Amino acid sequence: MCGRYQFATPVEETGRWFDLASITPVPPNDNAAPTQNLSVIAKGPDGRLHAVAMQWGLVPSWAKDASGGARMINARSETVFEKPSFRYAAAHNPCVVPANAFYEWKRQDKAKQPYKITWPDHPLFFFLGIWDVWKGGPAPLYSFAILTREANPSIAELHERMPIMVDGEQAKRWLEHDKRHTTLDHLSYETAQVRYAAEPVDRAINSTRAAKAHDASQARVGQQGQGRLF
Repeated sequence: MCGRYQFATPVEETGRWFDLASITPVPPNDNAAPTQNLSVIAKGPDGRLHAVAMQWGLVPSWAKDASGGARMINARSETVFEKPSFRYAAAHNPCVVPANAFYEWKRQDKAKQPYKITWPDHPLFFFLGIWDVWKGGPAPLYSFAILTREANPSIAELHERMPIMVDGEQAKRWLEHDKRHTTLDHLSYETAQVRYAAEPVDRAINSTRAAKAHDASQARVGQQGQGRLF
């Protein structure tokens, strides 16, 4: 599915795909992990697109507390419009998440070998996502989840699920079209046979310390997921 990913391209460069009204700088991250504040492109109340920092792990607006966010990092595209946790966000709050790769693990002998999965034709691509805002704390908490689908044949041996990865033009369709159920079906179909590349990487990335090493550099955006973004 998607539990770690890489975003090495400065978020400002995503502006070549989108007419962004504002950009929240987020440091590059080779090992983005759940609960971190990461770069997301979404439409604000002003109708414009903004690059903002949100927590990875969706907390629905109606949740009693924010503790469940770490478990809801992904949403199955086949049921996202039906599941109570996701259906409001799927219908009203689309977003895209810029990325350069994601990681998946394959058991080899007694250890898990991580693989880095890239899209050779698109060094910078976007995950389809949804977002929501929870107002049950001292400040609004903005959070997101990544949409997943059945794995593409080129990487199915690593995992049966994968994030939906699109190029810039496809990303704009997800953000702009009101008929999101139909748009999601079309984008899933269009990307079904895309060939991705997978290569083994150092097992040091398995460590939660490797994922958390980025947190210190996130200090200046640490509150972006807990304040008014738009």
